[in-house]
Amino acid sequence: LSLKEQGIPVPEICKRLNVKYCVLYARCKEFGIDFKKPFLRFDRIDKDKFLELYKAGYNDCQISKELKVDHRRIQEYRVSIGLKNNMEKELEFTDEQFQIFLGGMYGDSHLGIPNDSKNARFTFTHSLKQQNYCLWKYEKLKNLCFNPWFLSEYDNRTGKTYKKVTVNSYQNKIFTQYEHMLYRKENGKRIKYINKDLISRIEPLGLTIWFMDDGSKYGSGLSLATNCFSDEDLEEIRDMFLYKYNIEIRVNKYHVILFKKSEAIKLYNLIKDYIHDDCKYKVEHIARSLQNSVNLGTSQVENPNLSTTEMQ
Repeated sequence: LSLKEQGIPVPEICKRLNVKYCVLYARCKEFGIDFKKPFLRFDRIDKDKFLELYKAGYNDCQISKELKVDHRRIQEYRVSIGLKNNMEKELEFTDEQFQIFLGGMYGDSHLGIPNDSKNARFTFTHSLKQQNYCLWKYEKLKNLCFNPWFLSEYDNRTGKTYKKVTVNSYQNKIFTQYEHMLYRKENGKRIKYINKDLISRIEPLGLTIWFMDDGSKYGSGLSLATNCFSDEDLEEIRDMFLYKYNIEIRVNKYHVILFKKSEAIKLYNLIKDYIHDDCKYKVEHIARSLQNSVNLGTSQVENPNLSTTEMQ
């Protein structure tokens, strides 16, 4: 009690008395001594900056990033001064962020609504081989997401442990509003589907994200893994490529989209300026083919999209 009256912080009292916090708390409670938990220490929080950010609409996690203080401590401080969380304030996409979100949703990303929340969150995960690509996406979506975290995951199929990097967004209305446009229930399961109005909004950056997630080399052309989509969904994708970008595709029996060389070149010309270094290996055969044609001075009949400068 003497140490407490001197204003000595609780952790220091525990250290001097050589007792654990739980023991000290129990004894204080037993003797009716007013005792504040050490987790309510806000000495590292810039109070003025906190209020400035809060009034600007920042939520706990965004404020924690700005002040470099754990988000739980920010939450405790906000509650202690009687403020509600700004988490319910709807976030907004920039045009670039929307394309990264949309392309990712047709690729490896997913939306989910945790049991304790009414709003959805956006999640994407990549192996360490593509961590730079993953972190590049995070930087573009930084104001919408928590910090990336690294984890190890054991795969029962291969018997190996794989290291990955994952990014989760905040739970927010902006993601919830797209959930019904990206998922439907079928036989009690939630599955991705293609909404005609939504896919019509995809631009070259969105196509690039989709390809970097699920695309690969296919002979002299390219492929896009769309195994999860139904025949009807694949028809919507086919129409989008044909009528919006004049690219013809075919679909094999495994529901994988295939681009023959001439169509792969058209796709490459659309996405080449956005491809991240981690993913350039997927299209290097197309780039090399175009360069060889230019060097040899041959006519690129299969590539009507080459500019005059590229042909020269």
